Amino acid sequence: MTVNMSLNGLLVRSPVMLLPGTEVELSVIPPTTSAAIKATAKILRVADKNQLAILFQEMRQDQREALQQFMLPLILAKIGHES
Repeated sequence: MTVNMSLNGLLVRSPVMLLPGTEVELSVIPPTTSAAIKATAKILRVADKNQLAILFQEMRQDQREALQQFMLPLILAKIGHES
């Protein structure tokens, strides 16, 4: 389950713990679409007891653009609430 997400990576709740430095391939399906965003990523750290901080490493340009289209309204909404 995704806890937090950014253009650079995500924080997930996972029943499986992986060591920092482990490379993974993942797919994220934003709730606004049925198309998966796929990336190669690396585990940065274990947060709490069941959370993994993951950094996106490789992502096709069209996948990166799809992630940006999903994230941009969320980022703008957050900025609007902070000002």
